Amino acid sequence: MNDAVTTESPAQEAPQVDSQALEQAIARGAAAVKREQRPDGSWDDDTDLGPSATAMHWIAEAAIGGASPEAGADAAAYLLSQQQADGSFLPFPEAAAGTASATALCRAGLLACGLPKTHPGVQKALEFIDAQGGHDAVADLLRSRGDLTPLFLVSAGVLDGSRLPPLPPELALTPFDRLVDRKMHAGNVVIALVLCALVAKFGRTPPSSFLAKAARKVENQRIQYTLFQWQNDAGDWNGQCNYTWLILVGLAATGLDRSDERVARAMAWLAGKRRVTATGSAYNSMGTDVWSTSFAALALHAAGEPFQGEVMSAARRHLLAAQCKRPMPRVNQRKSDAVRTGGWGFQRGNETMPDCDDTGVVLATLCEVSAGNATREIFVATEHGVSWLRDMQNPDGGFASYVWNQPTKKPGPMYLVDIPLTLDDPGRILSFLTNPPAEFSDPALEGVTGRALWGLGACGVKRDDPLVCSAIEFLRSQQCGNGAWWGRWMTCYLVETATTLLGLAAVGEDMHTGYVESAVRFLCKSQNADGGFGERHEAYRDPRLAGQGPSMPPVTGFVLAGLLAARPKLDDFHHRAAKYLLDAQEPNGSWSNAGWLHTMIPPDSFYTYDMPAKTLPLYALGRYRALLAAAR
Repeated sequence: MNDAVTTESPAQEAPQVDSQALEQAIARGAAAVKREQRPDGSWDDDTDLGPSATAMHWIAEAAIGGASPEAGADAAAYLLSQQQADGSFLPFPEAAAGTASATALCRAGLLACGLPKTHPGVQKALEFIDAQGGHDAVADLLRSRGDLTPLFLVSAGVLDGSRLPPLPPELALTPFDRLVDRKMHAGNVVIALVLCALVAKFGRTPPSSFLAKAARKVENQRIQYTLFQWQNDAGDWNGQCNYTWLILVGLAATGLDRSDERVARAMAWLAGKRRVTATGSAYNSMGTDVWSTSFAALALHAAGEPFQGEVMSAARRHLLAAQCKRPMPRVNQRKSDAVRTGGWGFQRGNETMPDCDDTGVVLATLCEVSAGNATREIFVATEHGVSWLRDMQNPDGGFASYVWNQPTKKPGPMYLVDIPLTLDDPGRILSFLTNPPAEFSDPALEGVTGRALWGLGACGVKRDDPLVCSAIEFLRSQQCGNGAWWGRWMTCYLVETATTLLGLAAVGEDMHTGYVESAVRFLCKSQNADGGFGERHEAYRDPRLAGQGPSMPPVTGFVLAGLLAARPKLDDFHHRAAKYLLDAQEPNGSWSNAGWLHTMIPPDSFYTYDMPAKTLPLYALGRYRALLAAAR
């Protein structure tokens, strides 16, 4: 349990925040952020999925052919440097121990890099896997919890294709483009088609008759047609390496290789994600420039950076240029009269997958930093973004990440138990694809809804708007008994609760309403003795751990910003959090991530991403300074 304080009786008197130290910290923090601005005006930061990312890349490289032995040796060196003493590999950074799934994937990656099975590292990995039930146990994870590792293992030749679900060949011919009015999640369709391709190549007897060969060719062409519909112009899928690697192993199973222009474009994009480390080649799992630039601009604005200066002007230009102009796929927005352009993705160029989360944050950024100085270009962009976001609101009042009107989730956390993935019966497959359970779809989420309100409120949409009324009802229905809101994309309760409070304050909600006070109490009760806040990924599996963990600067920055929005009258909780951030600042002016993780697929897949640690403390301290000055 945390050594925490409560709202009713603070554990100790708040320390005095030295105004000169505060000014110096803000100046150093702003300088550190500005040093990382890129020539195009954006900020970006590497994301680390752990060694599995490099393994997936080399399995995809081997599948499409043409990887150089020299590059493979470099990647193998990196993978071996990540191997644990017991032969295992960690599933993600900060994980407590290696797993059979991650180890099987990394062993397959080592083989794809060119190491022989007799290599000591490869053998030691196999010993660990065998001690955990062997590759058969890893193969079972696809059905028991939707773990996609077996797909890569089959592609790499490590796992027999007969261990995959025996999908019927006809599934590849399903006219998914005619089923867009059903509650489909395109990600599930993609996985099903990759499975179809792998099963056809590795899990069935090769066709011998002319008709069978012709049917296989038609199936492969249909798979290729559907998968390439989702490819971005730069060559990626959804701006994510892991998604791109998965699709590439599926396309390779249909017979494509790097001689295909579209595959070559994907490999060129992936080459840009390669990072040379002291121990070999690793891979940045995705770009973050829209999200990172938004929070960097918010932080610098709060720190006092002038709106008309080149730093902020360049940031605005990047965000405006990143607004999606390509109409979003109909499967993600099924309303016939909906606005289909105007949102933002996590990365510039991710035109196929604009999302409500990034759109809300970008709208908040553009409106907050240009308050009273908005140009016509900003006005047009934000009006367009608001229109897009309005049409993305679900009938239940909430906002999902990517897809309009998927099945509603139950109140509170998801993923507390494993959800089996049943793909053996054709009828159940089609039912799963056209009306998936919330855990395998894209339901409205409380944190995304909070950040959507943050953006809408900054653009002038207020409490009396029917959209806001409906969104608040959704938030109230999803609130946990402890007052927190659960989070899908950021670990896990503290940050999502804090940003939801930012959204509620932005639309003008009465912050003394009972449910808001309950959320504030949860945050305050989670404050550590040193004044900071922190939370670890184990809270996804055990909600009793909500709000608990060693203090982390990015989490503290989020929480302090949320508390300042909910309680603009400064009190002990604000002062203690601010003092923690001052004490935690590093000599270079930045802050440490301190083990906080972002979420890929809860409760088992996470990545590190440091930009929030560099910007959120600065944003919170800037807002704290403004309220401190107003109180004097």
